[in-house]
Amino acid sequence: MDISRRAFASAGVGSLFLPQLLAAEGDSFHFGIIADTHIIDGFYKGPEGNAEDTENIFKTSERLVSARNLLNSLRPKLDHVFLVGDYFHDYPSLDVDFYFKNKTRIDAAKEITDGFQMPVHVGFGNHDYNVPKVSREMSHELFRRKLGLKPYYSLDHKGVKFVHLNNFLGETWQAGHPKFNVLYGSLGEEQLNWFEAELRQHKPTFVFVHYPLPGVAATEKADYGLHSLVKKYSDTIQLIVSGHWHQWVDFGRTYGPPHMVMSSTRYDEDAYLVVEMSPKAATHRLLNLSFVDWNTHFSRPYNPLAKPNFTGEWKLNTAKSTVGPLPTPYSPTLTIDHAEPNFITKTDAADGKSTVTLTYKTDGTETPGDFMGRPAKSIAKWEGDSVTITTKLDMMGMALSTSNTMTLSPDGRALTSTTKMAMPQGQFETALFYEKVR
Repeated sequence: MDISRRAFASAGVGSLFLPQLLAAEGDSFHFGIIADTHIIDGFYKGPEGNAEDTENIFKTSERLVSARNLLNSLRPKLDHVFLVGDYFHDYPSLDVDFYFKNKTRIDAAKEITDGFQMPVHVGFGNHDYNVPKVSREMSHELFRRKLGLKPYYSLDHKGVKFVHLNNFLGETWQAGHPKFNVLYGSLGEEQLNWFEAELRQHKPTFVFVHYPLPGVAATEKADYGLHSLVKKYSDTIQLIVSGHWHQWVDFGRTYGPPHMVMSSTRYDEDAYLVVEMSPKAATHRLLNLSFVDWNTHFSRPYNPLAKPNFTGEWKLNTAKSTVGPLPTPYSPTLTIDHAEPNFITKTDAADGKSTVTLTYKTDGTETPGDFMGRPAKSIAKWEGDSVTITTKLDMMGMALSTSNTMTLSPDGRALTSTTKMAMPQGQFETALFYEKVR
């Protein structure tokens, strides 16, 4: 029996992907990251710049408490939580003494974070300052006296370094300076020198800085600046995490080490990152990244026992795919509609004018279908976090079977389809790599 490349491609047998998950090391530990909590108090006047922002500012405390409850419930327990700026929202008074005579948003924020069952390490954002109305010196005095914190600092834990940078100490945040522009961050030479000294220790390092790197001065003194430093030490830095934009944005390795922007608990109680770190292997994984809805405020709640959802439009990357002796799928796009237990795939047919739609159920129910114009029967089931679909049919008196193993990448943005086909001529295998379009 000779199956043509076009006939095979039109069947839409390609599926998804097998990820490189890190094995949990014996020395591994877990920590959490949150950002932009924007806590207010009874002195808040408002309104914000638009109706959505005004509505959400009144929900910041309850959403931070919800995030706290989830992070407190995780097992194994988190060792630490890091907060990437905008801890509280602006200043109700220009008088330092006011904050010691009244319970303000600084106290309210601390009261909530004191309820975490692990230490919370706070970094600062633009709303934790109010230059030029409030001097940086006044803010630093309040950070020190109310929170016991320096404007920037580091923490070493089990051989891993965590650095809270402050992009509000350079010339762009110096009132009266020619470069003064609060929309743009800078660190200042003193902090840059300190940061490089931290990086010279060559410990696996996580960096937190409130403004995303596109909004921070690339250089401040000649060619010396944050961008050049992180690129120079990209092998040391595990990840750079920013906030401020209130959305999930991934810059990949644009700046050297991986850099991402995370959303805000101000808008979504599920805006957090759960990280597993192995100091011995100097590797980490972001456990809930597949739950993130990129370029939005939102993420689905993290549930370590939840199965991944494959819904999306996926584009085939032929350069990263291996087809062996079998034909490359005719359709460059795979669309999946996944609502447990229903699992529906759609691909373009060989004629380029119609669509091949295949429907499965992941509970192991046998479903009828069509394979290259022949009646077929398929069974889909979960195998760990993968979905395997086994299809059997009779092709001109010969038994034919295929097995597709589907697994999402840890960040939910890529998938590889491993397809095995058993025929009288032998067994063939493909590994197709897809990237998420939407």
